[in-house]
Amino acid sequence: MAVLIFEDAYKNLGDLIRYGIEFQDLINYYATLMVTLLPLGIPAALFLSIIFLTSMLQKNNELIALSCAKIGLGRISRVLWLVGALLSVAMFRVNTVSSPAAFESLRNFKGKLRFINEAKDLGLDDIGVVRNLTLFSENKDKLLYINRFSKYSRNAFGLSVHHYANDIEVRRITAERGNFDEANGCWRLFNCREVIFDTKTGNPISAKPHKHLIVNELKDNPRTMLLLKKDLKTLSFFELKDSISHCRNNQRDRLRAYLVRYYSTISSAFCCLAIIAMGVPFVTCGTRVNPSITTIKGVGLFFAFYIINSLGIVLGSNGTLNPLIAAWFGNIIIALLAIIFFKKSPI
Repeated sequence: MAVLIFEDAYKNLGDLIRYGIEFQDLINYYATLMVTLLPLGIPAALFLSIIFLTSMLQKNNELIALSCAKIGLGRISRVLWLVGALLSVAMFRVNTVSSPAAFESLRNFKGKLRFINEAKDLGLDDIGVVRNLTLFSENKDKLLYINRFSKYSRNAFGLSVHHYANDIEVRRITAERGNFDEANGCWRLFNCREVIFDTKTGNPISAKPHKHLIVNELKDNPRTMLLLKKDLKTLSFFELKDSISHCRNNQRDRLRAYLVRYYSTISSAFCCLAIIAMGVPFVTCGTRVNPSITTIKGVGLFFAFYIINSLGIVLGSNGTLNPLIAAWFGNIIIALLAIIFFKKSPI
């Protein structure tokens, strides 16, 4: 955990200080950061602990004594399996509730500091600007394009709304400015122009200006548009669910990658059991050596686990594997290796 916190401090502490963060807020920031790091820290700590514990038992001939007493490896490690099961339940809660909430809290906190810093030199509508947002509606009969959107003021500039029927544009609205009405779940446009097209020829047949227009049928929230523009690795578990819901109806080419990421978040909670299955027989299969040497070998095996897991995600994202199988790929391979180690174990 300390290493991961130092890594974040190296990347972000300078920006936080430049934004004028208070000391108490800095403490709260890193306390919240620790929650987001638990899914990485717990498996690593568990694996190193198991490797060091079992190697000490091996070095002191205690495993041989237990074996001579006809106590099998399964019985010896049953307390570890219980701990692994409890940690898996805790990890599932952390991965799906605590860590995503903390992750979004950190991002909102950093965004707020950045907005305050930008507000010193920019206008409200120029703070936190994102450009070129595009979103198809769920049934693909509407296309919303935004030239510039302020995440601070929630105002959009340079909008165009295209309505389609049988793949033919039948209506187009261009607006100078607009915003999403959260209360009514629709868009309000200002200084706009509405053009109606002939459904057969596609030629414009009428045009009408509007100072203010409420588009009730346009219910696409800009939050979804911003989510789809973000890097997949930066999305929380809650945001992945929202993105998958949208991609199922609109962008199925992106759906596979979101599903792999979603399922892998769930499967990673059960890596604690895979780690125990891999770590306990790994030591007993080897010779009695210095526990530090065995721990170093275990670290290599632990990194191999993450490499295999990453390989599964890649294979799932490019369509080689089913997203569900790809997410569990690492745990499946480790389970197979654990069976081999258990069979080779002399205990």
